Amino acid sequence: MNRGVLIRYDEIALKGTNRGWFEKVLTQKPKVIVERETAKPVRADRFRGRLYLKSEALSDPDSPALRSISKVFGVSSYSPVRFVETDASRIIHAAMEEFAQTYEAHRPKTFRVRTRRSDKVLEKSSLEFDREIGEL
Repeated sequence: MNRGVLIRYDEIALKGTNRGWFEKVLTQKPKVIVERETAKPVRADRFRGRLYLKSEALSDPDSPALRSISKVFGVSSYSPVRFVETDASRIIHAAMEEFAQTYEAHRPKTFRVRTRRSDKVLEKSSLEFDREIGEL
């Protein structure tokens, strides 16, 4: 399972000692909605102040289940994500696959590569990844 959604929230981060409880509640509601709409299992995770839903059912960016997530109270936005092992060649390969799919579907005239890494294990910086992927 390498597809999912990153869920962002706003004011909930300001809730001192209750933050964990609020994050847990906020993670469960979208999980239930997506499971109900897709009839497929969804795994909900919290990692480094971010909320993730993981499921192959979330691979379609135009899915009605994704649009339902934005209607959950407390959710400010969401982004479809693809989970990749922490390996530079796998990350670049996955980025190229994503670009190929997007290009086939939308035929953009221009594009931008912008990476953000929460895990700084790799030697390359985000800017170096941006340049390398953009050159391909």
